[in-house]
Amino acid sequence: MIKEVLRKENCKIYLSSPMRCSTPIFDPSKSTTYKTLPCTSDTCKNMRDNSCSFGGGQRSCQYKIGYGDGSRSKGALSLDTLTLISTNGSAVSFPKHVIGCGNINTLIFEGEETNTPSKLYFGEDAVVSGDGTVSTPMFSDTVFYFLTLEAFSVGKRRLEFRSTCPGIRGPGNIIIDSGTTLTLFPRDVYSSLELAVADVVELERTRDTSKLLSLCYKTPPGQKAVLLLVITTHFKGANIQLKALNTFVQVSKDVICFAFTLTNQVVSIFGNLAQLNFVVNHYLQKKTLSFKPTDCKAVINFTRCLLLVDVTNFNLVNYE
Repeated sequence: MIKEVLRKENCKIYLSSPMRCSTPIFDPSKSTTYKTLPCTSDTCKNMRDNSCSFGGGQRSCQYKIGYGDGSRSKGALSLDTLTLISTNGSAVSFPKHVIGCGNINTLIFEGEETNTPSKLYFGEDAVVSGDGTVSTPMFSDTVFYFLTLEAFSVGKRRLEFRSTCPGIRGPGNIIIDSGTTLTLFPRDVYSSLELAVADVVELERTRDTSKLLSLCYKTPPGQKAVLLLVITTHFKGANIQLKALNTFVQVSKDVICFAFTLTNQVVSIFGNLAQLNFVVNHYLQKKTLSFKPTDCKAVINFTRCLLLVDVTNFNLVNYE
């Protein structure tokens, strides 16, 4: 659990207080293909929240982005060559790839650290089908992917989900997002869900020292609590069973917390912890999103995985 302000200069991180950071740091001065984008570029103009700064004899484009959990990033909108290693060992390069090189970053929540790699799937490997696969309609605007969530079930108790997304020109009432860790709901929805979960979990309540998550439990010293709780999310045409792996997060050696929390924003977000151990297929042409339960430890020898697929282009497979 982290709630700190990070500062980057040339994408190097300087911490405002002691904090472990194992993520590799990008130094653009060591890249021969790195280049900042000018404010006059179409890419800069298409950014929803941009500004300009002077440096190197030109006005360079600055981006600013916020996430549903309150995390933020601000820095230089840039280009660089992205190079990936394929399964046959050869390198595949994508020149002039747009990146954000952050100067000021606020990180609200960080999940467990892993050193597992990610993969991109192409062609027939992109198709998600077979036993357990369910699909729901998906609507996309210029930034987000929206689903229609109808209700939750906690045990035998069903909670209707009546929230809407004001200002969204299309169907859907919840964003599905791979970049937000927690699942976020407005107060009325979250309060009902938390009460339902608290009624069925038989562990000793405690507090999250970071004060970010409100429903927390003590676990036996040196052991991980085994929760049999299953929460079913009823999307339109697709029922997804979320196990404790998806709904609880270890915040310290003897404390676990409910990985759903409040948001002050008008839109709800289905975060990436809720998507672990699922293949998640974004089929843009058919405007559908499919879930397939997957035992990632058995299939790919990783404990948990989140698979993101866009069959209209290439497939991003991101292991958490």
